[in-house]
Amino acid sequence: MDDAIVVVENIVRHFRLPESQGRSWSDVAVEAVDEVGNPTILATFAVIAAILPMAFVRGLMARTCGPFPWVPPQPCCFRSWLHLSFRRGLR
Repeated sequence: MDDAIVVVENIVRHFRLPESQGRSWSDVAVEAVDEVGNPTILATFAVIAAILPMAFVRGLMARTCGPFPWVPPQPCCFRSWLHLSFRRGLR
């Protein structure tokens, strides 16, 4: 969820910049999303890379943490997809 907050805050920040006055809102929003797009995608990959190896744990720990490696990456992937589709929709 933090990545979405970062994207929205950056869009609001770009709208308030003096050099953005008189430009279309979609151009300003696309520029703002492009500015923080790569770091937010890389943060999603880092979360997935940190949690996914738990799927290969065996024994008692596997039974204890069974769904955990599969649940957090799903909203992370959805959030990235939403972020990318939102940016594409503005163009």
